[in-house]
Amino acid sequence: MKRAKESATLDNVPHGVLYIWAMGNIGQPIDTDTYNRAIANHPEYFPDEIEFRRRFDAIPEDIKKEHSKLFDTLIGSNIYTMYESKIGKLPHSELCGKGIIYRVTHPELKDKYEAYDEWMRKMFELHEKDREDGYNRLFNPYGLKSVNGEKQLIK
Repeated sequence: MKRAKESATLDNVPHGVLYIWAMGNIGQPIDTDTYNRAIANHPEYFPDEIEFRRRFDAIPEDIKKEHSKLFDTLIGSNIYTMYESKIGKLPHSELCGKGIIYRVTHPELKDKYEAYDEWMRKMFELHEKDREDGYNRLFNPYGLKSVNGEKQLIK
């Protein structure tokens, strides 16, 4: 809910819209059905979302399929090997999938975990950048962009 209706006050905002606003302010998720119901019943409170959906619906199916293919590639099972050429080999790959209990009960591995965590942080940063670049490359011509993972309208 980027832009609320100008004349809205807490007294006259519909409950579903107020719920979405409140949950967003405290960083809590809401289910898609609640969001879609609020948009359908009170579109005047969601002008940016309605415009975003209108523009997205106008994108040709082949572009959407290309995005799906790109997304599938970026979340594929070989995500580690995909980024090893950019940031080097994953250090201490034997730690992969061990879980928090193993980490806590083996404090002697602290240095290994720090190197592992740093590599993972770099990998996730590159991964997010690749996802955003792919989204923007495909959807910018249709007036949509991604900034820090948030989908936005190009005004």
